[in-house]
Amino acid sequence: MATAILVHGAWSSPADWRWVAARLRAEGVETLIPDLPSHRHWSADRSDDVQEVITAIRSAAAPVVVTGWSYGGAVIGDLPDTGLVDRLVYVSSVPEPVETDSQEESSDLASAPWLLSPMRRPSCSMTHGGSAQRR
Repeated sequence: MATAILVHGAWSSPADWRWVAARLRAEGVETLIPDLPSHRHWSADRSDDVQEVITAIRSAAAPVVVTGWSYGGAVIGDLPDTGLVDRLVYVSSVPEPVETDSQEESSDLASAPWLLSPMRRPSCSMTHGGSAQRR
């Protein structure tokens, strides 16, 4: 069974993930939602939050996907590579710059062309009564 670990934001709580967790569980995905120490105690900091997520990862069945929303994205970005996590997913989070020893170009956009242009969506307009029509 796969495990999803859902990490909440700074002014948030595990309850904010409840609708996502319900859908994942309905699909047979084990779901863990740690309550970050910084949410519970004013003296806790990001390193405490990272340790809480590491504890959740160690108790999870593989494969493990860790998702961070907002500040939770910063928390999961600080996770050490333990070999236990298959994917990190950032939801409405701004990645922080990371120092690297690599001499290679780290921003090779050719390998990710979807970064270059937004998805094309059909143009819509609202009509009387609130229904959308394509132009």
